[in-house]
Amino acid sequence: MVANDPALHSPERFEGAEEIEEGVTVFMDAVPDLVVEPGAYAETGDGAILEWTCRGHDTGAWGDWTGRGEELELPGVSIVRLSDGRLVEERMYLDPNMTTRNRRPPQG
Repeated sequence: MVANDPALHSPERFEGAEEIEEGVTVFMDAVPDLVVEPGAYAETGDGAILEWTCRGHDTGAWGDWTGRGEELELPGVSIVRLSDGRLVEERMYLDPNMTTRNRRPPQG
């Protein structure tokens, strides 16, 4: 499987299970209370398109950001391609500046 995130800081491409797992782990470590809320969904001939929004608190480093404990909201879109019923490619489109704009200081 290939996961490609062209909007995250600079284009990043993760190929194979190890690279994808490493990329996901870095993000999950940075936002340990991550919740992904699905949005609109459409099937295509060989895959699907899904809108989603990630929410959580940035408590660790991710890309150029350092964890500040702030609440974040990150909307995005995934386009996935299937082959023989298996996910073989995912392209994620997101605006990392949207995360910066949507950060809110911790309450309390």
